[in-house]
Amino acid sequence: MSMAKKYEIDKVGNAFIALKLAAGDHVIEFKYFPPGLKLGLILTFACWLLFGFLCGRRQLQNRNAEKTSGRRKRRTQSAGINETESDATSDLPEPDDRSLSVDEAVEQTEPETLDDDYYKHVDEILKDVFDNDPK
Repeated sequence: MSMAKKYEIDKVGNAFIALKLAAGDHVIEFKYFPPGLKLGLILTFACWLLFGFLCGRRQLQNRNAEKTSGRRKRRTQSAGINETESDATSDLPEPDDRSLSVDEAVEQTEPETLDDDYYKHVDEILKDVFDNDPK
């Protein structure tokens, strides 16, 4: 027994809405479509299309530039990064004949030294914390 009636909505206090209904049980359904939602969706979709077009155009320009310059690109196996062959070897560091083991590297690093004032300060803070601890 569905009797759909439309009622006038009254504004209450700039933040609420009210309906004038007769006493009894009612099922109320509100439908709301924000005024700027449709325009926002259209603009978002258009921007995504423009972004895709510009990215594709740039890729096409890069491919054409590669063809005209004669440089061949190769893929590095470690990181999967595209590099030109002429640039790939120029930036590599010279190989080191001697590599350090982990133990040797740890021995060569010097630990940071902290002065006694630091430890005194930490002790004072800890004493304050634990002396005021109600148990």
